[in-house]
Amino acid sequence: MKKFFYGLLLLAWAFVLSPVQADEADSGAFEIRVLTFNIRTSRGEVGKPEEWKNRRRGVVGLIRRGDYDFVGVQEAIFSPQRARLNQVDHLKAALPGYGMIYRPRGESADRGEGTPLLYNRSRWVLDETEHGIFWLSPTPDVPGSRCDGSRLPRTVCWGRFIRLENGKPTDRAVYVFNTHLDLGFQAKLEGAIILAEFIAKRKHGDPVFITGDMNCAKDSLPMRYFAGERIETKIEDKEYDAVSPVKLQDVYGVLYPDTDETTYHGWGRRSSGVRIDFVWTSPGLEPVSSRVIKDKANGLFLSDHYPVEAVVRLH
Repeated sequence: MKKFFYGLLLLAWAFVLSPVQADEADSGAFEIRVLTFNIRTSRGEVGKPEEWKNRRRGVVGLIRRGDYDFVGVQEAIFSPQRARLNQVDHLKAALPGYGMIYRPRGESADRGEGTPLLYNRSRWVLDETEHGIFWLSPTPDVPGSRCDGSRLPRTVCWGRFIRLENGKPTDRAVYVFNTHLDLGFQAKLEGAIILAEFIAKRKHGDPVFITGDMNCAKDSLPMRYFAGERIETKIEDKEYDAVSPVKLQDVYGVLYPDTDETTYHGWGRRSSGVRIDFVWTSPGLEPVSSRVIKDKANGLFLSDHYPVEAVVRLH
């Protein structure tokens, strides 16, 4: 009788545990945590409470606490001659667990502003054959080049990253592209088209992430283009009729289709209700969570933008 009772008990536990065990063993599925963050150039607000030296500890702390796989940063200054303005080297020193892909957006590689891409070395290794920087222009390999309507040069820092397990490379990989689209409307659309066409030509069919300050809302033409809509418009004397070769999903938008939140807030002085900072992914990645992070540090905003976090599951 006692054996019969224990047999029933074990059978009951098997029914209870089997869904959990099946989920845990779901073909090696795992979550990927991503952050996009316009940290605001260190050349702004000098002498004011919001200057970089007063915010940098909070920025680094947020990234550390998030334990992100990838962080796309915008407006980071590289300034070797002026340490107090050098955001790039500060992030490198303060976040030794992260690797970085970076180059300033101008003609000179010695100093300037850009879009560094950080990756967690404990979970990912960079594919040395596939990474780099290109310009959103008809001549993407020419430093400082621009597309039609662009007010400033705009770069994309990108890489293919191979998943590590127990310190060893696996057969799982993703591509990550980090950018900051221009303020000009035509340049935003051209930048989105150039980026999508570049992604479509990648060597492997691995899933894709795009992080960035897009300087436009989810219902804008560039963002609708990323989402796979056909774009037909005329700007100046140039006609556009295009469908993106890589349809993507806005993680926040998938999870919260009927709402939106301000991300550019101008040090708390604006509240447009519009999100211009995005994490886009391949549709095959399962959205788990997303949020606009409104943390402060010592009463100070971390930037004039709120960062956006996205968590997805790769099956």
